[in-house]
Amino acid sequence: MLSAFLLQFGWDAKQLAERPLAFVLPVPQVQTIVNFEVGYLSNVAGLQQRITLEFETSTEVPKGGQLRLEVPQGFAFKEMCTILQVPGRPAFPASADMACMATQILAPGGTPIGTRISLQPRGSSLAAGKKALALDTRNPVAASTNRGGRNTVCGSELCWKVEALDEKGVRSDAEAFAPGLPVNVRMPQAKLLDLSYSQRLATGRNDRPGRPNKLIFAFALAQRPTSATSLVLAGPYGFTFQEDCLPGLYTSSGRGGVFGDIPGFWLPGYDEWETSAKVRSCVSSGSRATMHVELGLRAGKLYVFRIELASNPLELPTPNTWTIEYGAESSPR
Repeated sequence: MLSAFLLQFGWDAKQLAERPLAFVLPVPQVQTIVNFEVGYLSNVAGLQQRITLEFETSTEVPKGGQLRLEVPQGFAFKEMCTILQVPGRPAFPASADMACMATQILAPGGTPIGTRISLQPRGSSLAAGKKALALDTRNPVAASTNRGGRNTVCGSELCWKVEALDEKGVRSDAEAFAPGLPVNVRMPQAKLLDLSYSQRLATGRNDRPGRPNKLIFAFALAQRPTSATSLVLAGPYGFTFQEDCLPGLYTSSGRGGVFGDIPGFWLPGYDEWETSAKVRSCVSSGSRATMHVELGLRAGKLYVFRIELASNPLELPTPNTWTIEYGAESSPR
């Protein structure tokens, strides 16, 4: 994004001679935090998991200052928390000697309403720019939605907040807000199918580093969804899908379907998708694919689908787990 005013004379002319002058006037960057995003490994109620936080600060955080997070009620952190590195992102510099402390936010009557997490450099200051960190937490024990389109600071029901303070406790960067995560009930069953060598050949499975791949997943639902909704498949860091993943998604039986060229084109123990459960779109970002599925899938059936990967990671990721979300249900990691 260009942080400047651009003045051009003859901007719509086709000849250079008719475009005599242009001027760029840089403007100071607004002191605010931008590009705040909250990620997670699993959103199953009551499950121990790891969240990821990414954002960009406009000013440095000095020694004795802090980055301060505010998290909705129900997430449990250790009081003396540990800042972890996000795979594929630079870690906080060791010279900053970061401290992490979590405390409850209390309403005037003393009722807990959230958690405040202080990230404080005790050594060198933190330069302005992109930052990423991970924190271990336990999800709330009760399931909850996080629908968008709400009149809140982040546009969703549950919002996370981050702000930057200097050594005197004065805000140095305006706060930023990001949608949090829904908390789902545990899906009865979900797995990545373990295939024999011949079955791998017949379905295009190729686990070699950096190569395209085709994986088959199975999942079962405890409750039938009541409306069309999204199915989210999230993989470990390093796996990538095609941005438009619909052409490489298979949900039907027959030759070239879910089970490719396996004899009989199907394996026992699995159920076919109902014809009404059409996948209308599939879009991805990195190792996360989101499919919009029409109403039709039922509870108690073990459905399967095959999906193409643009590439495997070059080395074994940690953690190496996949998750599936659909409706108000999620698989544990």
